[in-house]
Amino acid sequence: MQPIDFLRRTPPFDRLTEAERERVVQNLKIVRYPPHAPILRQGGETSHYLYLIREGAVRLERDEQVVMVMEEGELFGYPSMLGQTAPILDVVTDEPTLIYQIHESIFRELLQNAHFAEYFLQGLTERLRRTAATPRSSALVWGDLAQPVSTLVQRPPVFAPPDATVSQAAQIMHEHNISSVLVDADPPGIVTVRDLRSRVLAEGRLPDTRLSQVMSAPMRTVAADMPLYQALLVVLREGIHHLPL
Repeated sequence: MQPIDFLRRTPPFDRLTEAERERVVQNLKIVRYPPHAPILRQGGETSHYLYLIREGAVRLERDEQVVMVMEEGELFGYPSMLGQTAPILDVVTDEPTLIYQIHESIFRELLQNAHFAEYFLQGLTERLRRTAATPRSSALVWGDLAQPVSTLVQRPPVFAPPDATVSQAAQIMHEHNISSVLVDADPPGIVTVRDLRSRVLAEGRLPDTRLSQVMSAPMRTVAADMPLYQALLVVLREGIHHLPL
């Protein structure tokens, strides 16, 4: 079966338009793994791919204990990718396994399709329910997902004044190696790299455009003590990439 045919019959790719599915196929990375091969490591590098199991099976493990087994048509890697956090479990193949890998940039484009995004919102909720329903799995996983989102903060926020220019904001992002700046306005706002592309370059605005003209305000924020799993649901439900505390 060709990849396009597999996607047509596999949720949530069956919710995409044909053009969106073709874009996935054009950018698809197909990898065959031997048995017992590690794909993601607990505490390791953040996932940059959505992984779709085409053939075979993988085990989700923690401390060499199996939390869950996933098989053909199931997806993994997106909680780490959406939260920009290290994986909380090891993912290891259980047998010879063929994986379709979809890069983060393509995945985030697809999330603009509300029907596609809704699948992940429901799927994450269901995965949490299934995990919590199993005592051993709950002990292994729930603690990580229930930790306050503030524990993931690695640096203080970077602010710019509302009369700063988009050129200055781009320079600040470059210097700090970040993808957004908060705007110290009333109410506070945010400007992201995506905003620079869609609201500045795409609209032909000049480099001296003020941040107050292109920022998103008021910002969508969450409480610092919100559990990580709830923050991930907010990201999915509202289709946003940045979530200030």
